[in-house]
Amino acid sequence: MSLHKSWMIGLAALSFALLAPTHSAAQDDFAGFDLEALMDVEVFSVSKKAQSLADSAAAVYVLNQQDIKRSGATTIPELLRLVPGMEVARLDSNAWAVTARGFNGRFANKLLVLIDGRSVYSPLFAGVNWDVQDTMLEDIDRIEVVRGPGGTIWGANAVNGVINIITKSAVDTQGTLVSAGGGTYEHGFVSVRQGTKISESGHVRVYGKYFDRDHFENTPSDSGNDEWDQGRVGFKAEWDLDEVSTLTIQGDAYKGEILGSITDPTPTPPYSSFNAEQQTDMTGGNAVVEFRRWLGDDNVMEFKAYFDSTSRGDDGGFSEKRRTIDATFQHNVALSDSFDFIWGLGYRLNSSDIRSDFAVSTVKPAEQNPVYSAFLQGQLSLLDDKLRFTVGSKFEDNEFTGFEWQPSARVLLRPDETNTFWGSISRAVRTPSNAEDSIRTLISVVPQAGLPLIDPALAGLIPFLPCATCDVAFGFAGVDSYESEELLAYELGWRGKVTDRLNLDIAAYFNDYDNLRTTEVISPLVNPTTIGFDAANLLNQVFLTSANNMEGEVYGAEIAAAIQPTDNWKIRSGYNYIKLDLELDAGVTDPASLGFEHASPHHQVFAHSMVDLPANFSLDTILRWKDRVSDHDVDSAWNADVRIAWKPLEQIEFSLVGQNLATPSEREFGNNVVIGNANTRAPRGVYGKITWTP
Repeated sequence: MSLHKSWMIGLAALSFALLAPTHSAAQDDFAGFDLEALMDVEVFSVSKKAQSLADSAAAVYVLNQQDIKRSGATTIPELLRLVPGMEVARLDSNAWAVTARGFNGRFANKLLVLIDGRSVYSPLFAGVNWDVQDTMLEDIDRIEVVRGPGGTIWGANAVNGVINIITKSAVDTQGTLVSAGGGTYEHGFVSVRQGTKISESGHVRVYGKYFDRDHFENTPSDSGNDEWDQGRVGFKAEWDLDEVSTLTIQGDAYKGEILGSITDPTPTPPYSSFNAEQQTDMTGGNAVVEFRRWLGDDNVMEFKAYFDSTSRGDDGGFSEKRRTIDATFQHNVALSDSFDFIWGLGYRLNSSDIRSDFAVSTVKPAEQNPVYSAFLQGQLSLLDDKLRFTVGSKFEDNEFTGFEWQPSARVLLRPDETNTFWGSISRAVRTPSNAEDSIRTLISVVPQAGLPLIDPALAGLIPFLPCATCDVAFGFAGVDSYESEELLAYELGWRGKVTDRLNLDIAAYFNDYDNLRTTEVISPLVNPTTIGFDAANLLNQVFLTSANNMEGEVYGAEIAAAIQPTDNWKIRSGYNYIKLDLELDAGVTDPASLGFEHASPHHQVFAHSMVDLPANFSLDTILRWKDRVSDHDVDSAWNADVRIAWKPLEQIEFSLVGQNLATPSEREFGNNVVIGNANTRAPRGVYGKITWTP
């Protein structure tokens, strides 16, 4: 038997062996774990209004504060490993590939992520910079994950899923909390939060946190030089203005830096430069204002606006500054006892300022992209609220593709209190990013004779080169003719209580995609962007250009189980299967884009065992397994995390966490050839933590 399998069996055996029906103070952690209560968990992200999980006609999963605390995770992407259907892989110490239902990669672009309703989507590449999405994990109330389209409610780019990170109210975070710790990879971290009453009807909390994380490994004895650190401060203030009106103001600011190894092309021999410790500086901040007024039972108006500013730049010369202004209005009203109606309006303005270098440039260094939107949705309830039909659509107008619409129809049947059946048909779109519209990225500089070695089709471009004797800079170019990617999704699901100690949630889906992104060799007679000339460096330029010449079908199933074998033992587990079948349009050759067929593990499994032990101890064991990812040459693998905690007093907790214990180090995903980053291996790690609430 291999060593890592022995670890897995041993850890699982330890969890089982330490079970005891003894009551302890630590069992208070299970207050929200009653299986019947899980069906009544309130979710917001499915219909943009509060409803129970049992009443949600979508594949939705909720991580609550106890799941977060007992996972031992220190980052939001790590927490998402505990959601069935999510694909999470570490590229290096500070970068992740995160998606739902396929098409994973560092620049995964079909997942919308929100923090308290504020989108953290980056228009630069249509994805998420996970290295700056953070807050005090102790202040997160829950993370709602909707697998499947959410465009009807949230708009473009909510294609394969929506992640909504919802923090606690200021009222629920009064007093002081201090947590600190450190270890092998987690060199050191500290978080401080203070909540107080500021008026008869107002409460506020402020927080600050800092972490310093070590590098990963190229090999077990070779540093990856990808360490990082970051500091963050924030606040949340809430007022009851009167009996029917509330006001919330919140904001965050951060500053940090990351290191990483990168190989960049250069205009002079040897035409490449390796930087073992490229530094990227990151700063940003946001402010959010939300006003809500109740006009009567089931009649609520809400206005929300936020400003978000981000800046990141590396010592190679490339930098991006981005400003986002967003304002939305929403009105929820019950038009009758059986019909609820929601409508809303929105405006968003993304402004970018991009500084180019030799490797990355743009033909639009400063631009503004406004988006105007409206949505409406109605829900009809029949048969004493046992049967519900929900129909709605989002309408948007953007600078890239103009008018887009994203309708959906959902049906839910609750024949009794323990079973929910649901189905849906949805259309979603992903609008173009700045990269697909105007960014140019160089990968290498080669002699003209070397072009066919990159791709045989490039030989046909040599006669069009402006300089017959100059070398060639080769890369990718966005074009303003790029269209939106489209999805038509079909979903079915059931969730229910099988026994008093077992809940199941099953979802199956079939996704039909069109206009998927390809990068192609196109004749300059068809698209002049293909050929260019760098007069400053006397280099020809040859670009593969963005196009929409791939379609595909993706289907799969996801199962979530909540099991409570005894009063002091709970298990949350999940399994998912996925299969991608992609096809290029006739005459198109693009093996890189077809590689997404094999960039997702066909099977994934996880189990989180939570045990309350005597003497105020608790034990958590997380086991996870993923299938092989052949496109990135990553083998199937088991891994495990273990957390043991002790509360000698109600105000203090000590915990010890072991991460990635099944292997000394593991490569989880492949390198991104476009930006030349070296991916590293996630090492085994241990850290200790003290949490104090005086």
